[in-house]
Amino acid sequence: MKTLIVYATKHGSTEKAVGMLEGDLSGDVRVMNVDDAWGVDLEPFDHVILGGPIYMGGLHEKLSAYAARYQDTLLQKRVGLFICAAMEDPFILQAELENAYPEDLYEHAAVKEVFGYVLDFRQLKAQERKDLRINGVTESEFKLSAPVITEFALAMERGFVRKE
Repeated sequence: MKTLIVYATKHGSTEKAVGMLEGDLSGDVRVMNVDDAWGVDLEPFDHVILGGPIYMGGLHEKLSAYAARYQDTLLQKRVGLFICAAMEDPFILQAELENAYPEDLYEHAAVKEVFGYVLDFRQLKAQERKDLRINGVTESEFKLSAPVITEFALAMERGFVRKE
C-alpha cells in the first residue's frame, strides 16, 4: 500500500500532526509539503491524505488550490482529509472541516477529521499573539490529539469510516 500525504502549514502545527500521522501509517508513506507536490503523479498511490491549517476561517490557500486542481484524480483514490484548527466548539470545527475542501472531494473522502492544534507563541507574529491574549490564551499550547490521529490512520488503512 502506497500513501501520499500532502500538507500545508503556516506555523508548523500541521507539520507536527503529519509527523504523528506518518508514524501511525504502515506501508510506503511519502510526505510532501504542498509547495513540492505540484506535478507529482498521483497514479502510483493507493491513498492520498490532504491536511492543512484553518486560518482566519479558511483552509491554507495553497492546499485549497491543490485540492481543487487535482480533484478529478483524487476522486479516483481513497482519500483522507484533515484540518488543524484552534477552536474548541465542535460544531464550528465540523463546519470548518466540511467547508475546507471542495464539496465533491469532501463527500468522497473515506476519512475526515480535525486533529487539534499547536499554538507556539515563538512562531506567531506580534498581532497574532495579541489576538490570542484578547481571547484568553496567554501561553503556548499543544493540543494535537494523538488518539484521533491514530484512529484516522487506522481508518485509512482498514476501510473504517469514523465520521460521515
